Amino acid sequence: MAGSLAPGFNGVTRHLPLTELELLEQDLLELVVSVHKVTAFDVQRANEEARALSGRMQAFHLEHDLLVTPPACAAGPNTPDAKAYPSWLDWTQFTWPFNLSRQPAASIPCGFTAAGLPIGLQIVGPMFREGLILCAGQVIKERVPPLMPPLLDRGRERGECLLRALSCSRGSSTIG
Repeated sequence: MAGSLAPGFNGVTRHLPLTELELLEQDLLELVVSVHKVTAFDVQRANEEARALSGRMQAFHLEHDLLVTPPACAAGPNTPDAKAYPSWLDWTQFTWPFNLSRQPAASIPCGFTAAGLPIGLQIVGPMFREGLILCAGQVIKERVPPLMPPLLDRGRERGECLLRALSCSRGSSTIG
């Protein structure tokens, strides 16, 4: 994985002063620093692995129109299940493989946890089939009712009560 990211990270970070690099999260900083040790052989091997992944995914899509996954492994960073995913590479294990295989993907909001954290659905399609993903996303969006996170629902209710109180104090009994 680091080898396939090496050229991009190396080019972006080469001219950054240490004070700016130190602002990165620890696991990302370790990855950025590690790419300076990547050889041309490492990059070639990573590119071969990415091509192999792309080939496997192309074969998958000969039999399946779409792949549907969660966009993330845990509901949020401060949740009990997040401890199993300490690194950003762990958190994004359902997204970065499709960057390597060059497949289009879209994340669709589908609701919220009881704590108000977003729940999503990732739709992955075959190469060059962005339209298929957009159509599938539209169908899902039309069939999943819009949901408000529980905390925002309560906030909206409080806001409506405040509006009612303000309206009543001005002699009106409707919210408009």
